Amino acid sequence: MIYIDWLSPSDHRSFNKSFFQIVAEKTDVCFVFEKKLVIDDVDTIFIHQNKGRLKRFLCVLSLCVKYRAENLFFVTYDPFFIVFLSLLRLDISVFEHNTTPETINLSKHSIWQFLFLGRIKRLAQFKGQYEILKKLNQKVFYIGSPLRIIKKTNGKCKSSSNYYLAPSYRMDLDELSRIIPSLDIRKVLVKKAAFDNSENAHIDRFRRMIIPKPHITENDINNAKGIIITLQSDTRGTGWFNEAIGRGIPLLLSNKKIISVFIKTFPNYPFIDISNLADNKQGINPEKLKISIPDQLAYIYLNNYSFRQNFKNAISS
Repeated sequence: MIYIDWLSPSDHRSFNKSFFQIVAEKTDVCFVFEKKLVIDDVDTIFIHQNKGRLKRFLCVLSLCVKYRAENLFFVTYDPFFIVFLSLLRLDISVFEHNTTPETINLSKHSIWQFLFLGRIKRLAQFKGQYEILKKLNQKVFYIGSPLRIIKKTNGKCKSSSNYYLAPSYRMDLDELSRIIPSLDIRKVLVKKAAFDNSENAHIDRFRRMIIPKPHITENDINNAKGIIITLQSDTRGTGWFNEAIGRGIPLLLSNKKIISVFIKTFPNYPFIDISNLADNKQGINPEKLKISIPDQLAYIYLNNYSFRQNFKNAISS
């Protein structure tokens, strides 16, 4: 199979490793446009091409023409330009990340997909994506989300590991602000991009607690006491689910929507429900909200076996 990581986001290295460790065969090849995505888990070919959306499409088009007799799978894709590839009647499958509309409405996003993406085989990571795409009359299969065992590195930690992470750039900062006073937390590391994307972020209010960082490092993750997820979505989750499970780090989920997404994606895996903490004025130490991590290796192996079977079945359908 020929894999193409069309958008090649540099922060998808962990996802790509998880994905290809599970599904890659010896004869598979993956083309990427970001050097950081060159990995050992699949035969990866780096193409140096970063000159705009149209030129990237033309490069992808040339690959599709060259390998038109092969099965083509897009690890990520451009939801606009892929329509023109579908006109070639190639055997195309794609993996859904942020390419699924959040709701069924009259938005350009929904209408475009309803009209033009029906020929493409779409593999959904989350049940919410599957349900939305089904309503849009798409050819969609639910396969789940890949996991990998992530060994913690022994890096230096400036603090005494007395901090939590709220690392997603998609997080709801108002939600985080609501939760922090109810949790006995001294420090939360936050990805700076979340502030850049928010109009309502009041960093001064929690300057001593919320520490924005341009990049969340491996060391930051490995030394965290827990990962706080505040996304307001019942359609798709976050790769931070996978990062936490892979390391055995507790997940603190802040609202019913994201809790529902997590339960449907990783059933029976424990998490800490902090959706009702705002009413508690005394503050709760998260360490007292203990969870019992199951046999982590067994859970990951079982999840990945199911993922591989679902993937193979979808590709052959």
